Amino acid sequence: MKKHSQNFTFHDLAIATENFSNANFLGEGGFGNVYKGKLNSGEVVAVKVLRKMGVQGNKEFLTEVLMLTMLKHPNLVGLVGFCSEGDQRLLVYEFMPNGTLLDHLFDLPPNREPLDWNTRIKIILGVANGLHYLHDLADPPVIYRDMKAENILLDDDFNPKLSDFGLTKLAPAGDEAYVFTRILENQGYCDPEVYDETAPRLLAWASACLSNRKLYVQLVDPLLLGCFRRRSLNILAPVIGFCTNYEPCLRPPIKDVVKAVANAASFSYDSESSTPSTTSSESSASL
Repeated sequence: MKKHSQNFTFHDLAIATENFSNANFLGEGGFGNVYKGKLNSGEVVAVKVLRKMGVQGNKEFLTEVLMLTMLKHPNLVGLVGFCSEGDQRLLVYEFMPNGTLLDHLFDLPPNREPLDWNTRIKIILGVANGLHYLHDLADPPVIYRDMKAENILLDDDFNPKLSDFGLTKLAPAGDEAYVFTRILENQGYCDPEVYDETAPRLLAWASACLSNRKLYVQLVDPLLLGCFRRRSLNILAPVIGFCTNYEPCLRPPIKDVVKAVANAASFSYDSESSTPSTTSSESSASL
């Protein structure tokens, strides 16, 4: 990872992406399009071309550059450089060969295998470690406000890296509870106390399963075809319940979540010696 971000010209990045060709198009995010590029050094990168959104867009660009220059952790995406030329704002990141977590959870193409149980737990643990760094180890602490599957990038070994730091906030050091005056709406995580109670919610459905140990298996992705470790699930399910508690004071600190997920990860699924779990009616003693 580079210690200092490079200041690229727009021409540099146009060449790197073959003039932002469709062949190099990787995806579209909330703030702009992302393209695969190759620098003169031979390094493969991802180039995000931010939409022109006036003062607010420029603020989020500056926030992202500041945050990713200041913050360094294996589970945060690395910023290679940026471009601020005229009204053009571009960000250059390390390239993540396996795309986003969203790519591996929904609408899978026929040639893509679903993530196995062990890889999913590995991703959860990496995300938790990234949040632990932001909340407890960064100085000052950082509040990451855009948690969703499309912002979790995956490297060639499916190690997760949090991305999109334009909406992050620095928290006053020592504050256990920090309240925002602006609520962000996205399709990812949102604190339970600010949900629209009249709208259908995944959490409402999951809560019924979380309240009964025998129903934990209903939380598991059917694409796994029962190939998961129940002992690991039994550790994770209560953590999900605690983290989604309506009362903020009852949610665990992220360092405790990391410990619990690491414990769950220690019980890996072995396809050679394990029998797929296919029913949810077994007694809790067998879970």
